[in-house]
Parts: sequence; structure tokens; C-alpha cells
Amino acid sequence: MNPLQPPELLAHVAEYFGANEADSASRVCRAWNSAFSPVIWELVHINDKALTNEHATQGLVRNASHCRCLIYDDVSYVSQLPVPPCTELTHIVINNTNMSMSPEDTDLTENWDQLTKLVQDNPHLRTVCIAAGPGTPTTTAFWASLTSCTQVRLIGVHLTPEHVRALWEGCKNVQQFSADSTHLIDTTKFYAEAQDTFTHLKQLDSSLVSDVDAVTEAQNFLTKCPNLTQFTMECTRPSSQQALAILTTVLKQGYLPLLEKLTLTFIVSDSELSSCLRVMGLIKCLNVQSTSFGSLAFSSLVPHFAALERLQWTHCEFVSGEMIQTVLESCPGLRVLSATKIEAALIQKGRPWVCLRLRTLIVCVVVEGRETQGGQKEEEDRACEQSRAMFRKLRQLTELEVLKIGMAHRQREPTHVQGLDLRLKSGMGQLAGLRKLRVLDHTGTEQNMGVEDLTG
Repeated sequence: MNPLQPPELLAHVAEYFGANEADSASRVCRAWNSAFSPVIWELVHINDKALTNEHATQGLVRNASHCRCLIYDDVSYVSQLPVPPCTELTHIVINNTNMSMSPEDTDLTENWDQLTKLVQDNPHLRTVCIAAGPGTPTTTAFWASLTSCTQVRLIGVHLTPEHVRALWEGCKNVQQFSADSTHLIDTTKFYAEAQDTFTHLKQLDSSLVSDVDAVTEAQNFLTKCPNLTQFTMECTRPSSQQALAILTTVLKQGYLPLLEKLTLTFIVSDSELSSCLRVMGLIKCLNVQSTSFGSLAFSSLVPHFAALERLQWTHCEFVSGEMIQTVLESCPGLRVLSATKIEAALIQKGRPWVCLRLRTLIVCVVVEGRETQGGQKEEEDRACEQSRAMFRKLRQLTELEVLKIGMAHRQREPTHVQGLDLRLKSGMGQLAGLRKLRVLDHTGTEQNMGVEDLTG
């Protein structure tokens, strides 16, 4: 060993290398190969190319001890390659690219038996993601083996009630559980088969509430999750109203005292959403999509302003500029705000913003001008002054990393809409003081400018 290249130093250097750079460095000598191999084999992605690459297959077997994340592009690959003798895995991802086959036509029992053994051989396994259709385990052993996992994500998996029963039995210690577009023989069985109390569960993402019976079982399941802090609910009509109602009922009964992050991705009325927000003990993060969020829901959200850290309004057409301005003026701990549109005139006349910790701001800023006897000059001055007011507020957000300010055209007679004035004389240069800013997006803004408008 070269005294100028101790293993500890090489290992430290390797932490700053990507997989491609580490692969090149590992070819220098045996010492470097030993130091950089953990970086190369930390994440292994088994796809169709790996099936024909004998060198890669042999390398995986030799370096299995370095592997922490193992990804299969198709569950059928498990039987086509030797399962690596990994014992330190923390993540396993199983995809299934062959979606054309039905479960009856697919017998992958041997594959899933091998995966079951792999899970059992890795006591440090924490995350399992199954994104599959027909390639679903034909036995319950795999689901029952997930006892060490704290995060389980299912995407499009075809489950029988027996599988669900084994899944909940194996996931007693799970902290994050997500089920997206998962196919069940009987949707009511998914939550009904959960018999235990899930004291470790903190995050639940579910799109399985598809009918009234399933809603009832979901209500019973929520009462078994006393430490749940984050809940994402997605459902379709006609159960959307019942879904929010059961959440409100569970909250009223005091079963979810720690819930502080809520995402709703379905259509509900303003009054129903207001009722739910009123009974939540604390709201740090709220993400509502395609809802009729209006004045009633906003009034119920006001008491939570001091704790609010993340607020996302997506496709919420009833969210007004006044609501957005009020949030910016009243939420000191806000980190993320994504909303619809706000008039620059409101910003110009409004109080100072208090959300100085804001890191992401996504909102459409509308600058309006009006035809008067002063003609184009007065209109331009108005837009310029409103833009200056906006940039003065933005320059105070020194923690800002992502800024997206598009333009929404609203045609009204006799007024017309202009986008934010991007010339330096209108204050654009003040953004130079935002040292942490890495994304600046003015999508939809069109403006003719000369060289003098872009240089100081």
C-alpha cells in the first residue's frame, strides 16, 4: 500500500465520486478497486442488458456485500440470474414491465420464493417498492416476510384477500405505507384484513377508497393508527364525499391527534373541506387538488397560520389573490407556497410579507394596465411600478430556492393584462441578491427588450 494513499483517505475521496467516475478509478490498481467498489455496487439495477452481461453478473456476486439498493426491472429476471448473496440491503424495488399477461397466465412462484429468501437474509431492509401487474406473488410468504421494513409502497399490484392479510401481518412495524392503483379482488378487504393496531405508522398514502363499503373499512383502519402524522387520500366518485366525511368523523372522535400533513386529491365542496380543517388539531402541510377550496375553507385554515409550513393549491379556481396575499402576510414559518394567481396591485398595496423562510414560491403574478389619456406611457409606468413592488418583496426572501412566476391572461374591457416587467429598471436586478436561488421560471411571459434593458 502506498503510504500516501491510506485506505481511509481513499474511502473518503470515494464518497464524492459518482458511479461512472468510481468505475474508472477502480481500474487503476487493486487498492483503488477496493476503495471505489462500494460506490460502484451500492445501487444495482438489473435490466435486460444485465441478462447478457456476464462480467456484470459475476461482479455483482463478488461485490454483493456492497449493495444497498437492488432494482429489478422485471420480476421474471429473478430466476434468469443468480440472486446476489446480499446481506446489507436497505432498499428493494421490483418492477414488472410485462403488463400484457394476466395473473392466471403467469406463474412466478419460484421468483417470489427467491425474493422472499432475499428479504429474510437482509435484516436491515427498510424500503420495499413493488410496481407490478400480473407478476404478483402467488403465495403469502413474501408479504409476511416484510417484518423489518419501515416503508412499503405498492403500485398497481394485484392482490387477493390472503395476500392482504399476510401483508398487514408482515407490516406491523411499517412507518410509511403507500398503495396506489392497487387491484383487489374485493376492495373492502384491504382495510378489513388489518386486525392489529399500527402504532408505528406515521405516513399513509392510499387510493383504495373506491366505494362506500371501502370507506367504512378505511374509517375503522384510521382508528388503529394513533401516531399518524401524514395522510394522503385519493378516491373517485361517488365515494369522495363519504371519504372526507369519515376523516372528519375520526378527527372529531380524537383518533388522529398527531395528524399535521394532509393531501386531498379529489373534488369536495368548500363547506365539507371547512368542516374537516376545523377539527384538525394542527396543520403544518396542506395540499389540496381539484377541490372547491373557497372562503369557508380559508377561514378554517386561518387559525393554523402560525404552524403552516407548506401550502399547495392545485387547480383550485376559487383561491383568490387576497387569500394568497393574506398567507404571505401571516405565515412566518411558511417554506413552500404553490397557488394560482395574484394581482401585482394587491402586492403593491398589501402589508409586508412575513414568510422570510420561504424556499419555494409558485404563483402566477398578473400586472394590469389601463388605457387612459396618457396612453402607452402611463400604462408602462403603472406596470413598471407594480413590478418594482413585487421585486422589492421578493428580494427579502433570502432563503428562496425555486421561483416560478408565470402570467395568466385575463381579457377584460376596457382593461388588458400585462406580464411582470422583466427589465432591470423595473427591479429585476434585485433578484441578484437571492444567493440560494437555483430555479427562476417566467413561463408565459413575453416582453420585447433591448440590450439597454438587460444591462446596468
